[in-house]
Amino acid sequence: MTRYNVPVIGDRSGFQEIDFELEKGIIGEVDNRAPVRDTKAAPYRFVCHLEIRQTGSDGSSRTTFGTGTLISNRHVLTCGHNIRDRAGRVIYNAQRVAVTPGKNTSREQTFADRMSWTPFGSHITTNCAPHPQWRDHFNHHYDYGLITLPNDIGSKKFGFLNNRRLGYWGSAAEGGGTVLAAIDPETIRNKVVYVCGYPNDKCGDKPYNGVTCPKGQRGGTQFLAFDKVLDPRPPTEHRLLYHHADAKLGQSGGPIWRQEGNRWHFVGIESSSESTFGQYTLHNVGVRITTELLNELRNVLGWRV
Repeated sequence: MTRYNVPVIGDRSGFQEIDFELEKGIIGEVDNRAPVRDTKAAPYRFVCHLEIRQTGSDGSSRTTFGTGTLISNRHVLTCGHNIRDRAGRVIYNAQRVAVTPGKNTSREQTFADRMSWTPFGSHITTNCAPHPQWRDHFNHHYDYGLITLPNDIGSKKFGFLNNRRLGYWGSAAEGGGTVLAAIDPETIRNKVVYVCGYPNDKCGDKPYNGVTCPKGQRGGTQFLAFDKVLDPRPPTEHRLLYHHADAKLGQSGGPIWRQEGNRWHFVGIESSSESTFGQYTLHNVGVRITTELLNELRNVLGWRV
């Protein structure tokens, strides 16, 4: 019998453990993720690769990788566990984050290719904060946080954008049709959503073999998947949404969106995978974009646009 393992991120107490194991986030037998070829286009240029240096409460240190979304000229929205995480009794806090919008290592490793891997540059910051409910209690309803960059990278102009600014998700002038606003969750029930991010199981746009990968190339390619929303507002987890779009480690913190014509509606932040209680149906989990979340970003974490 095939054994599956559903890893748990954060405090997921109260869920039934099941005797089958699946690598995080692949729903069913087929991995439907595909590489994003043009990360200079909207909305992909707002999706950021995160390289996170963390220090543990036991004095240890580690480097992890994740995904975030540029939501102002200098603010990146991500999941809380990219900023503060725990492994057993050890609590890890982010000390330094390298943020790279639109990173794309899908091309081969010639010098010219390497120069194009970071079309909008990489930006270092030490200013990042999870929601207090995640920071103090690892409450999975609040698994999100805000990274603040030292400079307004969204206002920088680029020649390959026809001398237009990078912009950010939700910008009326330079957001490329992206929208960041609360929506009625019932409007996305059984609707298709997209999940985008930087999975660690890839070397460029190919599977990582677990042994070798050119420096800087592993986990540096955006992948996109789509599938239906299973439950946009679970009865006991009303700040979350469940969906069936494939994702893997490294994609946590990435955007979940609903596309309608030329508009991309940000509906959730990729958080973790989980099983439905008492059943063998698997799904992925996002923290839903709500009025409360947007107000908390502004009033608690200092988001400004």
